[in-house]
Amino acid sequence: MSDAKEKPSEDAPSKPKSRRLLWLLLALVGLASAGSAGWSFYLKLKGEKNQPAPELKPVSSIIYLPLEPVVINLGDEGGGRFAQVGITFQIRDAKSVEEVKKLLPSIRNRILISLSERKAQDLLTKEGKERLAADILVEAGRAFGIESATENSAVSVSSQAPNPVVQVLFSSLIIQ
Repeated sequence: MSDAKEKPSEDAPSKPKSRRLLWLLLALVGLASAGSAGWSFYLKLKGEKNQPAPELKPVSSIIYLPLEPVVINLGDEGGGRFAQVGITFQIRDAKSVEEVKKLLPSIRNRILISLSERKAQDLLTKEGKERLAADILVEAGRAFGIESATENSAVSVSSQAPNPVVQVLFSSLIIQ
């Protein structure tokens, strides 16, 4: 009889072990399904982010040529005001960079002359800065023998070579 009593006591612990195993398997299946759902959601988001932006200009085609900062006395009465201007040119193409570098002393001279005629009040406004950038662009073109379209000249603008300097950007502009 003692053998019969021992068998039920051995069977009793086996039931909780099987339930533990069942709960463990259910937890593993739940974790696996949650992980796969999270992974597919991540891949979906990653796929949306990797879509190319519509028609962006390639970065390699934009070439910038920074010039050394220019310090000049301004044309104010009394001559006590001066400006420090950092200029960067946006150049048309890589071939034009070498052409601009060859004529840089002439371009820099034209910039200095143009800046020395300015007054501090002219450079403090947005319109004044935009006008200065446009004037520097014209002066850079003149160094290449390109006349601006606003001037009366015998040479037609369409027959001239394009200005290798596309845009003038200010990296710094300090007026004292």
